[in-house]
Amino acid sequence: MVGEIKIAGVVKRFPQQDAPDVIALSGINLTIKAGEFVSLIGPSGCGKSTLLRLIAGLNGADEGKLYVDDEEIREPSYERGLVFQNPMLFPWLNIHDNVAFGLKARSIYKQKKTEVDKFIELVGLAIFHKSYPHQLSGGMAQRASLARALVNHPKVLLLDEPLGALDAFTRMNMQDELIRIWQERQTTMIMVTHDVWMKQFTCQIGSLL
Repeated sequence: MVGEIKIAGVVKRFPQQDAPDVIALSGINLTIKAGEFVSLIGPSGCGKSTLLRLIAGLNGADEGKLYVDDEEIREPSYERGLVFQNPMLFPWLNIHDNVAFGLKARSIYKQKKTEVDKFIELVGLAIFHKSYPHQLSGGMAQRASLARALVNHPKVLLLDEPLGALDAFTRMNMQDELIRIWQERQTTMIMVTHDVWMKQFTCQIGSLL
């Protein structure tokens, strides 16, 4: 099993003009074992998404280091998939091509074409593979976004408020979807949320570990 995350003494500051720096993270030490599903819960502005962006390699820490499987995180990598609150699908591409985008960018689509179909089916969108984002509901579009991240077989899947923009009913269905995919794939997952209602979901996940 791969995908263990180690965070050692991480500090992240944001400079402010004519004001002291904002310290978003200070002295963070954390180990997440491979295959775990961990939720980061807290109010807006407490540094959850900042930590996720550091793990993704989109930003660098001012102090400390982050590792995946003992390899220091220095830049973004397809081995760390990221799903945002909004699906961020390309509106001019159908669902198949959206999911395949990363593989095409890496010039491995021809060898991995069957993977695209497999992951579209995994998230329950097989009959919509030729549909465009504007033809999908919010929950369906978010599932397509999950497939796009998973098709690269990431060691780690980072979920930044993936359910925040959904209605309550769709959110509950997506919770079940995330649990199912996690159980099937055993990918290390970190989900960020500020919604304390999600504690029930976190406890449900924790009971499965």
